[in-house]
Amino acid sequence: MLFLLGILAQAVSGVLMHHLGAGWTPTSVASYYRGNETPAPVGGGRFGLEDDANPTAAPAPPRTMHVARSFGTLVEVAHLHLVAMPLVLFVVAHLFSMIAAGRTAVGGALCYAGFAGAALDILSPFAVRYLSANFAALKLAGFFLLEFCLVVMVVLTLAACIASFVARPPGTGQFSRAE
Repeated sequence: MLFLLGILAQAVSGVLMHHLGAGWTPTSVASYYRGNETPAPVGGGRFGLEDDANPTAAPAPPRTMHVARSFGTLVEVAHLHLVAMPLVLFVVAHLFSMIAAGRTAVGGALCYAGFAGAALDILSPFAVRYLSANFAALKLAGFFLLEFCLVVMVVLTLAACIASFVARPPGTGQFSRAE
């Protein structure tokens, strides 16, 4: 049970890291991996942002400058994730397959989708950086798919685990010495 809670904490930290790093739009993801070494525009803001004529306009959010990720950096991140993510997914999927929901076709599809999301999330930065910024949407889809599948499998497994404790008090099970 502690392992599953740890995986939930890891999922939350992954979302926070993505928020602080690549962000949530294809444009921000492409900028994160491909770089955006042009300075932010000064004045002439849109929709009332940074409008010199309107002193009550909201300030535009600061634009962070990103240097393009090097091939070595992408390989280093992929190297670590290609070991860790399949291993974590394998253990979570194995535990998930022990509950009733995990032994259904939908449960199996959830497991396979988690692995597909992990593959997209790990490999798509190479496509964003070296092929086209249009692959940034694929990177986001992979991240969301991975996180969704992982969290659903963990939450359902935790719920089944807690339900089994509530349904049967300790010492009253099939192999209990109390009987």
